[in-house]
Amino acid sequence: MGRMNFTIEAVLTGDLVGASEAEPQRVEQTMAAIEAVAAGAEQLFRDGFFGYPAKFERIRGDGWQLWLSAHWWSLRMACMIFARLKAADLLETRIAIGHGRHAPRDRDGPEGDWSLAATMREAFRHSGRALDGMKRDDRLAIAGPADLVTPLHEAVVLLVEAEARRWTAKQAQVLVSTLRVPPPSLHETAEEVGLNSPQAVASRLAPVRHVRAGLEKWEAHEKAVAQGGIGLLVQKKHLTNWN
Repeated sequence: MGRMNFTIEAVLTGDLVGASEAEPQRVEQTMAAIEAVAAGAEQLFRDGFFGYPAKFERIRGDGWQLWLSAHWWSLRMACMIFARLKAADLLETRIAIGHGRHAPRDRDGPEGDWSLAATMREAFRHSGRALDGMKRDDRLAIAGPADLVTPLHEAVVLLVEAEARRWTAKQAQVLVSTLRVPPPSLHETAEEVGLNSPQAVASRLAPVRHVRAGLEKWEAHEKAVAQGGIGLLVQKKHLTNWN
């Protein structure tokens, strides 16, 4: 049997924490920062399906969604959003990641002219339900079919959430730069964040240098899964519908 023509997509659904009590200007600044991260996804996802790799929409005033055609970038995008908000001392956001399969022929509407809010594909359903199930003090969750999102995925996400809570604003500033793909040089990062030397960047980055390495391992695994490989987090029996 030939391989089925499926792709694995990701959806990040989020809402701002404390938006109802915050000044409207602060809410708008926070949403603009999230949208700026999403806008950078076009350059990041050079291998996106349909030639339209990412789409961002604001929903319900303080809510938002980001669709990624290449699901393996989902955790990096969540980290980039957390870092951007921490670095700028903006409101926090909760993020629920949804992974799911879909066939390209099922895509809603012509390229660039479709609504995330009106889409009911697998990843969208899992992301929305995961956000609904999060507690007020939760910041990150992941959901999807059992063969794509396992308890180990959930454990990794819990650890990433705990890690992101510990970032200082100064650490987040360098992460905003160094989590880009490909990462800039230390000299370029120093210029971006206003530090006087690459050594100063390295010193500030040292406590969080494992973040990028961990994301790269996650992405390599998830990309292998999308391509039909057998990864560490997915049992072989779950891949029978990809053969």
